[in-house]
Amino acid sequence: FSPDGRRIAFGSPSVKGFRAGALDVFRLDEGRDIRSYRGLTGVIEKTWLSPSGKWVAALAQNWQLGVWDRATGKAAFIWDLPAGVTADNSAVAFDENDTQVLFAGGERVTRWNLTSGGRTGSWELPLGFNDNLVTRPGKPPLLVRRDPWPPAPQTAIRALELEPEGKLTELYKLRGIDANAVEDANLFTDGRVLLVNIRAKGRAPRAHLFDGLTGKPIALDPGVLPPNYEYGRLT
Repeated sequence: FSPDGRRIAFGSPSVKGFRAGALDVFRLDEGRDIRSYRGLTGVIEKTWLSPSGKWVAALAQNWQLGVWDRATGKAAFIWDLPAGVTADNSAVAFDENDTQVLFAGGERVTRWNLTSGGRTGSWELPLGFNDNLVTRPGKPPLLVRRDPWPPAPQTAIRALELEPEGKLTELYKLRGIDANAVEDANLFTDGRVLLVNIRAKGRAPRAHLFDGLTGKPIALDPGVLPPNYEYGRLT
């Protein structure tokens, strides 16, 4: 810290595939946030906003999940969850009416009512990672993930519908992909498109698109792609 407490500096080593070594200096300013959401005791890993903006959810690295009223900042519920692989591989989705929230991570998907805080659904899974959740009006929630963990030759990217009473229906399984070459998998908000970043041998990861509901590949027209496209992102 600087003597006046207004700046902080820290150094980090080079980590292959993540970042080059650097010395970073940040200015510390107080009171610049619009609203603070408090109650989790661990480092925040991921945040989510509900469809209407009514709720804010956040997951901490100690596997606490919190939901707050966005307008007031008041904590509605905080749940302690069983640990998964790593918190950044987990997913949260709200239903279209902002009345329920689902969490997927590790070996379970859980759904809670946002009025009572009571659990309204639970689905058991093999230990997996890279979870993606979407809710669809009039249809079961859709979960896309890689399992089992740790990655093995039989590891696959699977799409599952979360049926009532804890039942899981497999829609498809993406095979023929080296699990250890997959950087991440990202499902679009309505579930129609799945983007998988796959690391080719000796090259940077390339984006591959699939139909999110059937698993069929979506061809990328090389005529409209940049010459050195690498990671893909869904917007």
